[in-house]
Amino acid sequence: ALRNIASVCDGMLLLETIVCDHSEPLLVLVDESVVSNQALSGLGCRPSPAYVTMALNRAGFPHVYAPRRPPDHPEFRFEWRNDLAHVREGRNLRCVFVASRSELRADTLTSLLSVAAREPDR
Repeated sequence: ALRNIASVCDGMLLLETIVCDHSEPLLVLVDESVVSNQALSGLGCRPSPAYVTMALNRAGFPHVYAPRRPPDHPEFRFEWRNDLAHVREGRNLRCVFVASRSELRADTLTSLLSVAAREPDR
């Protein structure tokens, strides 16, 4: 899906999603209710921020950022515990990602890609 989105995005992509709390690039599968705002098949996924960052980079975005200050909403403001949770105290854990084809210089953003994590040159 990200490659399809990337193919029609020639500048910047803003992505908000529910994440799992882990530092490694991994994906947790979860059963969901079959409702309009969840996965169509009833099977959803909760990627870690490192997974989303890597996936955006591999989809063709050489620069991936997060806001230095998350949105002022309880689902975006939580303590990181590295425990694979995607819900805490009854709230989803959410993050915002900014993927860009060109480098963005803004004090409000922090880069999520280290040199080692970037896609290898081909």
